[in-house]
Amino acid sequence: MGQSARVTSVDALRDFREVLFKFCERVRDGLCATQMDSRRIVDRLLYELPSFWKQQVHERQEDVAQAQAEWHRVKLMRAQDYKVDEVGPRKALERAKAQLEEAEEKIEKVRHWGRVAQRAVEEYEGRARGLADLVEGNPPPSVVFLDRVVASLDAYLKVAPPVGESDKPVGASAASAAAVPAGPESAAQSGG
Repeated sequence: MGQSARVTSVDALRDFREVLFKFCERVRDGLCATQMDSRRIVDRLLYELPSFWKQQVHERQEDVAQAQAEWHRVKLMRAQDYKVDEVGPRKALERAKAQLEEAEEKIEKVRHWGRVAQRAVEEYEGRARGLADLVEGNPPPSVVFLDRVVASLDAYLKVAPPVGESDKPVGASAASAAAVPAGPESAAQSGG
């Protein structure tokens, strides 16, 4: 025989249906918000930040070129026996080179983490699809399933015997009436 369940209240299932419907709405909203947030992050990592850091590389290359020009100018003046401060321009050149190197590293890091984030989002979306299939629709499939169960139980209750009667076998009332011992009146009628 198939699976069975002990259902004590169909009304409780109807109440649960309402809660399930609201839960499905909240899950749909959460899935939508998560998808939008994850797409926004991936777009930022794949498009906005690489563009920003490319611009920074360009600007910092110009800073390095200016710092190198200043450093060469100071070296030429020093070669002509001018007393000039060469520490400041040298440190400015080192700082400009370090900032350029930082921007180049940022481009690589952003590309790397953009690809990682994109794969993670795709994996998440694949797994979330199963949950979305259960909660999308109006009404969602899980609510439709519960509606069918409630309808089946209602149909069953219309044809099922009353609860107290189901414990007695069919014809039990007739058999019990025949098995009742006869009292003095019935013994006198039967000739005894």
